[in-house]
Amino acid sequence: MVVTETRSGGCWKLDGERFELPPVDPSTTLLQFLQTRTRFKSVKLSCGEGGCGACTMLLSKHDPVNDRVEDMTVSSCLTLLNNISGCSITTSDGLGNSAICGARSCAKRRGWLGLR
Repeated sequence: MVVTETRSGGCWKLDGERFELPPVDPSTTLLQFLQTRTRFKSVKLSCGEGGCGACTMLLSKHDPVNDRVEDMTVSSCLTLLNNISGCSITTSDGLGNSAICGARSCAKRRGWLGLR
């Protein structure tokens, strides 16, 4: 069975830049979206199974119960785009060079400002 339904709605942040979730095929991964529809090209596909780490990104999501941001790593080759609404994603580009920008600047860029 081939699923052709599209789904849209919600927003998310990528390296501090706000994105509206576009209508996409439900099987579209975060990696596919980044490589084909954005200027963010640092994410790479290697094994396609989440085992090698080439596509690893930091996902930050607000936990309303504890009123804090929870961080976790995700494999963008396995993460479906429709599942990241309300999240903040940080790529290796978003981390920057800590010798130049420092940890405070990196933490500020991945903040939740403007998502609520």
